[in-house]
Amino acid sequence: GADSLRAELAAAKKAAKQAEQDKAVAVAELDAVRQSAAADAQAAVKSNDADAEALKEQFDAALDAHRKAALSLLLQYGADLLRAELVAAEKAAEEAKQHKVNAV
Repeated sequence: GADSLRAELAAAKKAAKQAEQDKAVAVAELDAVRQSAAADAQAAVKSNDADAEALKEQFDAALDAHRKAALSLLLQYGADLLRAELVAAEKAAEEAKQHKVNAV
């Protein structure tokens, strides 16, 4: 009986040691999976940040283009108004000159 008990104890110790090794392997694999997932998540965040930055740059460029177009239109409108005022002033001056000529 003692020999069989010793054999069972040795087998149990061996099984416990194997279980410890299996657990260490599983923990290492789990850790590798976690690290890989974290790296993937970081890459996704960086990619999203880069996409967001690219979109922001596109938006800023479009906004800048609209601002320039609006400013150009305002300047054009202002120039048109100035031209119209100049034409009206020249016309008024011409009429005043005619009145003066007619009065003399």
